[in-house]
Amino acid sequence: MWQTLPEALQQNGHWEKPDIFGEVADNPERLKTHHRMLRSYALHDFTSIPSALGLNGNEHVVDAGGGFGALALLLLDAFPELRVTVLDLPEVIEYAKKQCSGSGRLKWCPLDFFKPWNLQANVVLLTRILHDWNDQGAIQILRRARESLSSGGKIFVVEMLLSPESMNGSLCDLHLLMATGGQERTEDEYSSLFKAAGFSLSTVKRLPALPSILMGVAQ
Repeated sequence: MWQTLPEALQQNGHWEKPDIFGEVADNPERLKTHHRMLRSYALHDFTSIPSALGLNGNEHVVDAGGGFGALALLLLDAFPELRVTVLDLPEVIEYAKKQCSGSGRLKWCPLDFFKPWNLQANVVLLTRILHDWNDQGAIQILRRARESLSSGGKIFVVEMLLSPESMNGSLCDLHLLMATGGQERTEDEYSSLFKAAGFSLSTVKRLPALPSILMGVAQ
């Protein structure tokens, strides 16, 4: 995929980003291995997320792009009264439901998250989702999340943050460009995305693992 890097970096070029998520969804074996890989990341990096969110414990949470439900299950274990809806592509949800026994508090929503969600929640989680998209795509996803929240509702975005003073993460940034057309971002860049979608950035929490949690409030 890196062979087309020069074209991808041209400001007025004709490079088109790959449709990795469509390709994965259309290939059952690749879908399984891809989401097993993502699940291994989740089990390594996300164990501290439930306690870091500061939830009351009785909310309805939409885990958008939640894959096979690794984070959803961690949340349900931490909060016995929590309800979680995992939203992902139909092919992903179909396989996830076969693999996950879940509980009555875990729901599945097969949907492209660029389309209307038709869900109402107290909290939306976007965990390593926005970095897969350019600014236009990220704002579209955030706007769908905003439609599912009343004023004062919360959104939690879990991502690695770039530092304006360092080159750390730059290789990841280039890799995302070539793999998905996305990018890593700084805290200020996420703040701008939040504002464009009807959120204000409230707090940022650094985790022991690589990602940080950015909390936004629906305006």
